[in-house]
Amino acid sequence: MRVNGVRSLEFQCHQCRRLREIVNVDHLPGDLTVPSLGPKMACTKCGIIDADARPNWKEQPQRESLTGMQWR
Repeated sequence: MRVNGVRSLEFQCHQCRRLREIVNVDHLPGDLTVPSLGPKMACTKCGIIDADARPNWKEQPQRESLTGMQWR
């Protein structure tokens, strides 16, 4: 995740499906797995503890393609 330029995580609540982003997780250890954080997160909308955790791939910098063409 960090090697690919991604520094934040997304969490989605299992109950109400609320999606939230946590910015800059550089302070977390490098050997910590992203899915292990989900069961520890509490939703601020419905209060349930448990969420899907994933890297925020939307912030990944765009790379040049091998052919020089960009997908749209």
